[in-house]
Amino acid sequence: MTTHRERYACACSADFASPGAAEHYPPDLRLEPIHVDVSLRLDLDAESAEGVVTTRVRAHAEGARSVRLDAVGFCITAGILTEAAYPELIDRVLQIGATAHAHKVNASVISRILTFLGTAVDHAEIGATTSDVLDAAVIQALRLRYTYAMAPGATIEAVFPVWALEIFRSDLSRRTGIDLLAITQADVERYFSVRGISVQWVYDWQNFVTGTTGAWTSYPDVLQFAMYPAGSFVKLTTNVINLSSIYDSVNTKTNTFTAAFFEEGLAVANTGASGVLVSVDVSKLYGQTGANNLGPATP
Repeated sequence: MTTHRERYACACSADFASPGAAEHYPPDLRLEPIHVDVSLRLDLDAESAEGVVTTRVRAHAEGARSVRLDAVGFCITAGILTEAAYPELIDRVLQIGATAHAHKVNASVISRILTFLGTAVDHAEIGATTSDVLDAAVIQALRLRYTYAMAPGATIEAVFPVWALEIFRSDLSRRTGIDLLAITQADVERYFSVRGISVQWVYDWQNFVTGTTGAWTSYPDVLQFAMYPAGSFVKLTTNVINLSSIYDSVNTKTNTFTAAFFEEGLAVANTGASGVLVSVDVSKLYGQTGANNLGPATP
């Protein structure tokens, strides 16, 4: 039951348990220019000029930030007679409950990351959906690499809803003159990886439901995805309490018992760079390609 969770799990880059960790992490640094030297050499004979600009900066700590974990609980009460007659039913309910709880936690983690990212950037589409999404991802990846002076090949994480994979397949399958009817997940991820972008496909965000699909008649018209440098966000967890098969005086009066109860701490820390939320119109799944213009560009 948890296979899809393992493959399409959480939008975090990493996670760790921190029962004994200090409740703060290193502060952000703000760089402030303090002096600029400009050196200019002119050669009138050669009609040339050379210039050198040297900037000195000072780093200021913006102050330590603390992160407190929120408590997330889970409890299932079952009948004693049901457990005696149908133990496999109780096990089934516990499995379903645990899966639902995992989705709830995943949705919370994604929501916390989106809060850090803020308002979405609306991409200027040209018309070919696959190319539009790739362009949007590349532009924002370049933006992040320039903003944080990252290496050109530094990995940028991109988080998509699971259904977005089918958007690429649908669009590419309509390309003329080429067989793209069997596009695999690896193919789509390769389109991003060659651009230095690592893709995650997640549930519990922009869910594929009646309201977004016109009563199951089409794909959603708008796709949003999140991008950030690898390691920007860390999921913090700690186990608070974990109990099962608890028979107490209150429940036994009603012939019931606590089949499972646990509570865990949860938070998301922005331990590095921030990121960006991107919005792209994906309503035109026509397999559109560029014009076959073999002559000079029309002014």
